[in-house]
Amino acid sequence: MIQAHAEEEIYTHVHIVDYDNPLSFNEIKARYTSYDAVEGNLTDRLIFHSDYEQDYLENRLSIKSYSLFVSVTNSKNKTIEWEDEISVRDFTAPLLSTKEKEIYIDLSKENPQETLVSYLIISDNYDTVFEHFIFEGLEDIEQGAGTYSIRCSTMDSSGNSSNEVILILHCFETIQRHIASAPILIENKALSSNELLALFLQNNTIDTAYQEVQIQSSYLDTPLKQGIYQAEFTFNYADGTQQIYQCKIINTLTIEKKKDDKIIYISLSCILLLGCIGVFIYRKRR
Repeated sequence: MIQAHAEEEIYTHVHIVDYDNPLSFNEIKARYTSYDAVEGNLTDRLIFHSDYEQDYLENRLSIKSYSLFVSVTNSKNKTIEWEDEISVRDFTAPLLSTKEKEIYIDLSKENPQETLVSYLIISDNYDTVFEHFIFEGLEDIEQGAGTYSIRCSTMDSSGNSSNEVILILHCFETIQRHIASAPILIENKALSSNELLALFLQNNTIDTAYQEVQIQSSYLDTPLKQGIYQAEFTFNYADGTQQIYQCKIINTLTIEKKKDDKIIYISLSCILLLGCIGVFIYRKRR
């Protein structure tokens, strides 16, 4: 009877290897012994095969599980073979630091999380790409402009958590968006951009110290068409800020409607008159 086992991990058949301090293939083989009831110790006849050996020698181990094939044959050509596992694992946590302790971010133009990631410096023994980040306090930024303290950490592909870094985030907004509650009502005429602006300023209270204003609306392309249009007024100020207001333009064109009603009235009158004439002629012939 032939028996073989790994002395240190006889029950698991898995060799746990630290990526930073890996065992040599000879050290793993040294864990095995083989015994034959008739021939005695056959340890020197053990044969091992694994891709781990070549990767170790070339210093290019990967964090993964390598298959280890072991076999032994006695003098009667009786062979036993089995498959074990060499599991290379990463036990070293990444080290996190930052380019700056305080960051200024324009909430109207930048994504806070992406900006925070761009300021972090990550050192790790294995991973080069990091996708798992934790930002404690980031949800507070939804309140808008202000100063916030954010706790940052990351995690490598093996689940090792980094140290924490605290960043002070100064948030501001150069672009502010608003919804105007009062629409612009237009009847019986086509308005220019300046006339639209005048009506908008009458209905809304804003800082009039702007340098320029842009107006965007499809109404300006078809001002004589009845309908409801969306409009956007962008006010630009000397400090680089923008105030953007969205409102509705309601174009009723009641004069066109009256003209249509008049045409219908005349048409119906003509039809009635022709009918009367027809009846008169019919009776005259009789």
